[in-house]
This record gives sequence, structure tokens and C-alpha cells, in this order.
Amino acid sequence: MNKKMKKILAGALIASLSFGLLACEKKDNRREDHPEEVAQGESIEASKAGMGNEMIKPADYAWQVKDTYEFPYMGAKITLPKTLQDMMTKKDVIMLDDQSLGEKNEIKYAMLTFSALTEEDKNKEIPKMGDEYPKWLEAIKRAGTLGIYDKSMDEAAISKVTKLDTHTKLGESKDGKYNYYLSTAKDVDPAVQEALKGVKLETMDRTPMAENGYVFEEKEMQQTSDAKSIAPFKTQDIDGKAFTDADLAKNKLTMVNVFATWCTACIQEIPDLEKLNAEMKDKGVGVVGVVMDTHEDGKDIPEAIDKAKAIQKKLKTTYPFLKPDDQLMKGRLQGIQALPETFFVDSKGNIVGDSYSGAKSLDEWKTIVEKELKNVN
Repeated sequence: MNKKMKKILAGALIASLSFGLLACEKKDNRREDHPEEVAQGESIEASKAGMGNEMIKPADYAWQVKDTYEFPYMGAKITLPKTLQDMMTKKDVIMLDDQSLGEKNEIKYAMLTFSALTEEDKNKEIPKMGDEYPKWLEAIKRAGTLGIYDKSMDEAAISKVTKLDTHTKLGESKDGKYNYYLSTAKDVDPAVQEALKGVKLETMDRTPMAENGYVFEEKEMQQTSDAKSIAPFKTQDIDGKAFTDADLAKNKLTMVNVFATWCTACIQEIPDLEKLNAEMKDKGVGVVGVVMDTHEDGKDIPEAIDKAKAIQKKLKTTYPFLKPDDQLMKGRLQGIQALPETFFVDSKGNIVGDSYSGAKSLDEWKTIVEKELKNVN
């Protein structure tokens, strides 16, 4: 797996759990209104038929060990003590992240999480597809967090999201909207507790959230494309049928939904995107999906293509599932940190309006599409 896809995988497995699982929660609440909707487990079982499923060690997808991390959207520079770095190098402790965003990509909370691993946790292998990752994540022992929280959240609310019982306020954001807390668990190894107390936070001016919605994009990692158009491009759908920017001409507006076969929230919103595609057709709106894990480094990935076909068949999806082209749609797909991500183009392939991170309901998408239509009408 190349570095780009590993970063996207880690982002989608970890960062998107916060807003992605919220989308799943909404889906469950609307289950009776969506009889065709399937759970991720059902989709995955269909996609496993007759094919392999890559095994991964989830512990390998933790953050890499460094002295200092700088997060512009969090407004924080975070330095780890040498003792904690040593524990992370041995994977006795791993650092992950979690976040929850509001309607306008405003941070509700965002936190780095530190979990203590057993030898079994370190070496456990799971299928890349399916629900084994969140199960593993739930089972490991959280030792501490360092987070930014909307000021409306009191310590009881922080305890609920951190799953920890001791909170130390480290300061406030420079814009006065957020508090920073270091939270720890009482029932972990005292050496880990002591190491966590050595985590340092330095506040700085917060950068407005990027459209990709990933709080933990580091300063030196910011790569989001400034592409204005995805044209010209030439690719294929997952069945091998050619698809180019000329195919966009039949619609006033095309929604480009970027996802992956292993992304739970991505797959769960597909039935709503199928309904959107049908219901907005008369207004000149179409939907295409771009399945990021089906083509990497100039080569098709047969297993991912087979999984995408199984998902499309299971969910009875009629809009195209595309493989990313080698130029990543003129660079627009470059730098995506969390999936799903959705953006819009006009009939000539020009990028219009805003980008949207996370899965949404049919009604939410309808509201967004009506807004974005104004950019092309």
C-alpha cells in the first residue's frame, strides 16, 4: 500500500469515525424509511464473495512518532516527552485521533487519543474491510487524550467523549471559542500516566477549517489541491467503460462523491445518493462516485474493483462508480484526508461551490444541491 493511500486509510479509519459514525447513527434512526438500506456488515459480506480480503495490523495505523506536531486548525503546537515517544516507538502506547464537526465545519471537539496496548493488541490482524477496526478500537485501553472542546462542553460532556475521568485545563484558544484539556485515566500503568503529564501544548492563532474537514492535518502536510477544474480527464468506470469530462456535459451540475470500499459511512450513504440521482435528474443534476482504492500508482487494484462491483450490485446503484485517473482529476483528488468527500462540477468540469466532508442524509443533500445549483443557473 503506497503512502498516499495509507494516509487516507488512516484518516478514514480514524478521523472519519467521529463524523462518519454520526452519519451511521442518523441512518439507523431512519431505517424504516429506507427499506433498501443495508448495514455495512451486509455490504461487506456481499463484497467478500469469491474474493480475498487484505489483512492489516490496526496498530500500524497509529500516528508516527515525532517530538512535535503542529495543527493549524486546532490552533495548537503539541510536544511529547521523550518517555512517551519511547513508549510509542515500542507501541506500548499509540496515538490516534478523533473529531466531531458542526454544520459549517466548525469544531465541536477534536482530540489526540493515547491508548495502552497489550502484546495481543499490538499483533492483532483484522480484515481491512468490515467492522473489525471499530471493534478493535473499542477494545483497547484508552489512557489519555489531549483535546480542543467547544466552550459549551463542560467536564461531564468531555468525560463522555473522552471516556476518561480526570481533566486538566491547559488553556483557551486565542479566538476565545475553545478550551484545551489533557484528560487521563486513573486505572492505567503509573508510568504511562506520568508520561502523559509531560505532554505540552502551545496555542497559536487557529486557521479556518479546510474544506476537507480533517482537523489534524499538520502544517507541513497541507496538500489540498487548488484545482479549478477537473477537465480534461479520461478514466473508466469499474466495469471498464470509458468516462471522460465530456460525459459531464449532459448535466448542469454533477456531484462527485469520493469514497472507498472499506469506508463504512461512505457505503451507508450510497442508497441516499442513488435516490438523489433519480429525484434531481429533471433539474439537470447527476451523481458519480470515485472509488479511491480501485486505482493506485497507475495500476488497477482488482480486489478493490471486485468489492466495488459487489457493493454496487448489492445496493442496486445505477450512477457510475469511477476509478480515479492517473492525474487524480487534475489534482482535485490530491490531499484528501478523510472519506467520504464530495464536491461539485458544472457541465464543463469546472469546480463550483463548496466541498463537503462526511456522509449526509437525502434531505441534507437536497438542500446542498439546491444551493449549489445557484452557482450554475
